[in-house]
Amino acid sequence: MRDPTYKRCKCRDADGRELGARCSKLRRADGSWNPRHGDWYFAMELPPGPNAKRRPRLRRGGFATQADALAGWEAAKGKLRKGADPASRLTVGQFLRIGSLDGPT
Repeated sequence: MRDPTYKRCKCRDADGRELGARCSKLRRADGSWNPRHGDWYFAMELPPGPNAKRRPRLRRGGFATQADALAGWEAAKGKLRKGADPASRLTVGQFLRIGSLDGPT
């Protein structure tokens, strides 16, 4: 399985656009992550929406550490797993798109 976490920052280029994952300060000279710059995020696929249409990925961020982002991903995945039938998974997926991870179980 691919790592669902990634790191990005809010630095801006000369035109005012966010650098995101392109920021040179995110990594140290040796290639390791800089723990003092940027935030951690996770992304995951949600179950199909009405009419079996694919929904946009769920992306959440602002985590201080990669472990925190992974724990957030696990919490979201656990909420989807609890709603095993398709109607419940759809409802939980909708909740995750608009709400927080601390909502209904």
